[in-house]
Amino acid sequence: MARIPLSDIPNAPKLVPQPTGAGLGGVNLSRAQSLLSQDTISPDAFSGPGRGLQALAQGVASTTSDLSTAAHRLREQQDQNEVWMATDALNEAYNAKAAEIAANPTRPEEYGALMAQGLDEAYKGIAANKKLSPQARQRIEQVYNRFRVDSVGRMQLAGAKQVFETGKLLAGQRYAEAVESGNTAAAIELVEQHRGTLFFEAEADALTQNARQKGEMLAVQQLARVDPDAADEMLRDPKQTGSIPEVQRLRLEDATDTERRRINADNWEALATGVAEGTIRTPEDAENIFGKKFAVQNAGKIKRLFAANPDMEQVRGEYLRIGEEIAQIDPSDPEIEKRTFDLRAEIHSSLPEGFRKDSLDALNSKLSRNPDSVLRSQLSETLNMARSAGVFGQWDEKDVKDGDLKELDKKKGATAAMYRIKQEGEAWLRANPTATSEGFGKWFNERMSREVKQAEPGWWGRNMPSWLGGGAKTTPAPQQPPVGSRVDDKLKQHGMKAEPTPAPSGSKVTSYGYSSDPWKDSNSMKGIGAWSNQLEDGLSFAASPDVEAALKKQGVGKGDLVEVTLSNGETLRVRWDDRTAQDGAARKLGLNPLRGRWDIYSKAGPHAMDGAGVASFRKVQS
Repeated sequence: MARIPLSDIPNAPKLVPQPTGAGLGGVNLSRAQSLLSQDTISPDAFSGPGRGLQALAQGVASTTSDLSTAAHRLREQQDQNEVWMATDALNEAYNAKAAEIAANPTRPEEYGALMAQGLDEAYKGIAANKKLSPQARQRIEQVYNRFRVDSVGRMQLAGAKQVFETGKLLAGQRYAEAVESGNTAAAIELVEQHRGTLFFEAEADALTQNARQKGEMLAVQQLARVDPDAADEMLRDPKQTGSIPEVQRLRLEDATDTERRRINADNWEALATGVAEGTIRTPEDAENIFGKKFAVQNAGKIKRLFAANPDMEQVRGEYLRIGEEIAQIDPSDPEIEKRTFDLRAEIHSSLPEGFRKDSLDALNSKLSRNPDSVLRSQLSETLNMARSAGVFGQWDEKDVKDGDLKELDKKKGATAAMYRIKQEGEAWLRANPTATSEGFGKWFNERMSREVKQAEPGWWGRNMPSWLGGGAKTTPAPQQPPVGSRVDDKLKQHGMKAEPTPAPSGSKVTSYGYSSDPWKDSNSMKGIGAWSNQLEDGLSFAASPDVEAALKKQGVGKGDLVEVTLSNGETLRVRWDDRTAQDGAARKLGLNPLRGRWDIYSKAGPHAMDGAGVASFRKVQS
């Protein structure tokens, strides 16, 4: 600090001369005088109070600064708490709206808008808080904007994904239905319609190829059941079956060969039965029913079948040979089905009626050791019956022949449905190799319960085979009178009443003539019988070929009244006015030859006794 001369200080004391060495009260005045006479003085004497004031001022300033900082920090903490609370509220709003959407996921295209609405409502509630500072309000708005963009975008993506997955699922189901029904064109059109949207390029190409392949395979399988030779030709034509892989082609060839053997065995069985019953009387009849190719290939055997007095030595040789082949059968042989068909054909083509039963019984006994083979046979038989009854859909065969594509699609769809269940059943048997008839019947009953709703009322209960828990549908085969006998006439000659004649094996009451009859024809709809006669509701009946043969043997002619005794003991009085489809016509419709049919004309629907077994019959004497 600079020194200040004493003379510059106003009213400063003046110097008074003092005696040397003297002092006032012993004070060394000379020393004081000496000091006072200096031009300047040290301000140190005044610095203490100044520094105290300065320190006080600094302390006050420091305290004020600390209080301001604390208040600022408190405000920031309060704002942060508000932001956290707002964030929690937004999260709760998000979760609540997401749960609401999940509970009602029917409008995925609106997921984003619904989430935005929920968040906006939550934000309005947050912003209504008047205690929010401007800084907190600004920060909450920033948090909300980011949260809204992220949440709404996430929900829009979820909705778009669900729309895509739902659309793809529905398209996939329609595609599968088209493929299974053999409608290849519709399946491919569906894929092309959604190419690049629901189906990516590689996926669309694979689906298109699969549709072509499955369509061609189904066409071959359907054709094989009617004409295996034509199916083989189709397999050899790359224009018709070029999409089928070689492995599948080999399997189809094997399946076609099996169908050829089955048809051959069925033909021989029907032919042998017809010859024995007198409904097929000449080789020409056989050719008309089973085709020229069958007749030419088997001319010798057919001739022997019609021989009145066969060479018994040759018959015994065939009987022993077939017996040896049956004895050598291995029930576990994977080719057992083909071998069985061949043996059945041999039995019916080579042995007279009296020898067939023993051979067939021996064959069935051998097969009974292979439950899988028996169950597969039962499965095929029942499904074919269900298809004929319209369980898998109905079509008009006449319209199909006239080229009606809609009716053809119906027929293809029914056939595809039948084969689909057959494949499911065979897969079940493969997965359950030790299954019993009871176990398989339980599965099959449950599976068929989803299909029988399409059939006529009561069909399943009337036609369910005994192996599935149904009642016996057949009666023991009776001993038939010799051909040409007239039992009623002989009894009448002796004044006796005719006794009932056992009905053909498997006889039962059926119905026709009603509007929903799957096999209706124009004549039956007009009430016209086989001989241009008028049918009478509830009285007229049509006979299948075997029933017709039995009627004729007992002297029953067209227009005659017949008393029919049912297996439950009840009787019906009906009149023979019509015939069911003959064997050749049945085969053209894809049916096995009709047997045991007492088909009652019933315009209002199935007859009250429809499905009941027929035990016996007799001509009503006039």
